[in-house]
Amino acid sequence: MSRTFLLNPKVADKVHAEYCWVLDELKRDGSAETLYLTSTSPSKEHFRSLIEETFWASLQRVEGRHHRFCIAFCPEDSIDDPFLFKKAVSFDSEHLAKLSPALQAERIVIGVWPVMDNLKIWGFWPAQMSDSSWSRRIDAPHRLLVKVVDAGQILFEFDAFPHSAYVRTLFTGTQAEDIELNADPLLNALYWAAGSTPEELDRLSKFREIAINMRSHGHGGALLIVPPNDENWRESVDCGGNEIEPYNRPRESRVTESIAQLTAIDGATIVTHDLTVLGFGGKIHPRTDPTHSEAKPLKLEDEVLVSTPFKQHASVPKRVSELNWGTRHLSAAQFVLDQKKGSMAIVASQDGRLSIFEWVTHKDNETVGVTLQAEFALL
Repeated sequence: MSRTFLLNPKVADKVHAEYCWVLDELKRDGSAETLYLTSTSPSKEHFRSLIEETFWASLQRVEGRHHRFCIAFCPEDSIDDPFLFKKAVSFDSEHLAKLSPALQAERIVIGVWPVMDNLKIWGFWPAQMSDSSWSRRIDAPHRLLVKVVDAGQILFEFDAFPHSAYVRTLFTGTQAEDIELNADPLLNALYWAAGSTPEELDRLSKFREIAINMRSHGHGGALLIVPPNDENWRESVDCGGNEIEPYNRPRESRVTESIAQLTAIDGATIVTHDLTVLGFGGKIHPRTDPTHSEAKPLKLEDEVLVSTPFKQHASVPKRVSELNWGTRHLSAAQFVLDQKKGSMAIVASQDGRLSIFEWVTHKDNETVGVTLQAEFALL
């Protein structure tokens, strides 16, 4: 493959400087759990190699498609019971691409560390996420992670101890952007829509799993979220007989995977804030109940408030006609417009993009708010 991607060295050097600052702070901390990280400081060349080789590996098709994978920059003795290669493998795009079908990002983490100043792949281990719904750490804090979000899209991330500020940078073939992680856009929207207490955030975090699984199944889909015991959604959605009576389920059931898979069916899936499934395969239409005169069909000249997870992007009003939306996005916006406060929608595109729709207040006006490219903040 001819390499035409040229990494701006200043961008990689900036991220490298931030990570070295973290290592300096960890040395002052002196805890046993951080000694493995501070024993070897990564060079600027290591950072550039991590970005460039991962980028090119993400573009290679293996078994007819691109694959996502996750790399952790750490030595093998920092991991409990890893799978070790008998001989460390060279860290390059060819080896990464060959390993990627077996080492999918959601299940496996690939270990990389310098050996005689050359980066090597020493093995892998099952991904184990923290019990905390707010944490994105894998196994131990402050570890540098490199994630393939999609072909040509690479996330660099690490915990900037001691200030609890998670550093996350997206690299693509044309740009590098820092991602705002002060608030999870999905959990934040659910928190306000559901009127929840902080103690209930663990339950709401299940929707993050659903959104990620919606993205993974690759069919695209729409999930509508409504308040419990609120029947108003039926005025906006026709399930064609696919409504489900509320039911009890085991507390630890794998309901998130089941709900995500339902969204692969053509039409919208409807659930309550407490994850009760109400229907699937629903067709969304403008609300026509005469007792709700303010409900109206979404029109091309209407404005919605658009946000992204990127730090330098402010929320801005945009006309629907500027967004080139397909049926799923337009109907999700229509649903939130008609149902208003308490309702939400998550839309996954076939290409892996995630959008979150909610009812928001902007400059004393209420309107439909949408967070585009939400996948970069959720993974």
